[in-house]
Amino acid sequence: MKIIAAANTPVEVDVDDSLDTTLMIPFHGQCVSNVEKTQHRWRAGESAMFLPAMSRGGGSGTRATLTLDLSPERLQQVARSMLGVTAETHIDLQIHTDQVLALRTHGVGFDEIFKNLCGVVDTFLPSPKRWR
Repeated sequence: MKIIAAANTPVEVDVDDSLDTTLMIPFHGQCVSNVEKTQHRWRAGESAMFLPAMSRGGGSGTRATLTLDLSPERLQQVARSMLGVTAETHIDLQIHTDQVLALRTHGVGFDEIFKNLCGVVDTFLPSPKRWR
């Protein structure tokens, strides 16, 4: 998995063909993603965007996002392990379809979980004092 944290001013993006299966979680702002003829709107505190490896585009105002590039094979492997099924079992994770995902479900705020996870990752960064 590759993790990218980014903040930007208004931007428009056009990707001819992405090899990445991507989950984008907004911490600030709102975004529009275009896949084929479908336009998806997603925003901080409400929804994230899942994009399989495919052509896509979109735009946003000022935003801050956490982007996770995921391995579909590894997602399948983890799902099989969690469900306790054989390695030959295929589980339909619906990861070949672009979709807007709710960030809050059953009282759990997944954006807050990811924000806290980013804080934990930051604790492993070297202290500036160590570099002097």
